[in-house]
Amino acid sequence: MIKIKRIKSFIELGIIIFLFLLSLYFIGYYMYEQKMYDHILCKISGWFSNETSGGSNETLKGNGINELFVGFGALFTFLAFFWQYLANRRQDEIHEKQSASYSEEKAQAFFMQLIGILRENTSAICIGNGICDKYAFHYMFYEFTCISAILKDKVTSMNVCIDEGRLLAMSYSVFVNGVYKMDDPSKRIIDQNSLVKRTAKDLEIPLNLINDVLEILYKLQVNATDDDCEKYFFLNQYKKYRENILFFDGHRLRLSHITKMLMEVIRYICSEKYLCKNKDYYFRLVGCQMSDHELFIFILHYKYMYIMKEQDEISSEIKNGLDVMLRNMDQYMLSKLVDMNLLDNDFHLK
Repeated sequence: MIKIKRIKSFIELGIIIFLFLLSLYFIGYYMYEQKMYDHILCKISGWFSNETSGGSNETLKGNGINELFVGFGALFTFLAFFWQYLANRRQDEIHEKQSASYSEEKAQAFFMQLIGILRENTSAICIGNGICDKYAFHYMFYEFTCISAILKDKVTSMNVCIDEGRLLAMSYSVFVNGVYKMDDPSKRIIDQNSLVKRTAKDLEIPLNLINDVLEILYKLQVNATDDDCEKYFFLNQYKKYRENILFFDGHRLRLSHITKMLMEVIRYICSEKYLCKNKDYYFRLVGCQMSDHELFIFILHYKYMYIMKEQDEISSEIKNGLDVMLRNMDQYMLSKLVDMNLLDNDFHLK
């Protein structure tokens, strides 16, 4: 494309010069036929000579011809500079396009590195023995739905009025912080109960309701019966792992660095001008790397941050990025997210 433009520019300049010389030819031919040379040459010579000085017609003609050659010299000098100007301009355009192309390639390469880091982080997740990588996110999805079902049952049984948004945030807090019953609280790495109860206080949810939910989860964590497994799909699905996995132990340490990494990938796409112009494509590319359950966890995290009004995590660019990634999800999974009040009926984040 650049070569074609350069050739076109040279052709245009050649046509201009040709037309100019052709016009000079016809003007000169006309003047020759009309016998106007002597008069014009004398006039031209008179401009550059003293009025009192005399001279023969041959001198006047010679001076006029000299001035004519000077004019042609000036014209061709101008054309030479103009030609060089065009060449410099084309060279600058080539340099700018090469520089832009290099910058875009560099941005794309760094983007792929970020995707690789994100993929490595998610692949490194392991729950107990044998549940790793994408299977860990399947496990998390079913665990969350179990926690959410238990919380909703308790809200219904206690006849407490709590909207869907607060229920979702409370379920996520229990899911990510977990429960852990230990006689000596000082041995805990994180005081999970206090984190859950702090969320309940912020969401204005009765603490006695949360205590009852935690007790149910303790019971299922330590000694889930066959009846419990029949009642909750999550326990039935993973009962064979009971000896290797502590159910409801929380996923904060597993997920915190991954959710932050995804947010940074989205921010990079929006801030890098060479990626931002096609940002939907790059968002979909990120989404293609993830399973539906991975996307679910990230959307759940975003929704929790939005409800809890943690401003650093709820920028519009992150919402738009996740919204585009949703297009890669299965229709069934999208319907589940609508039922969970995460999406509206048009499958967009609320």
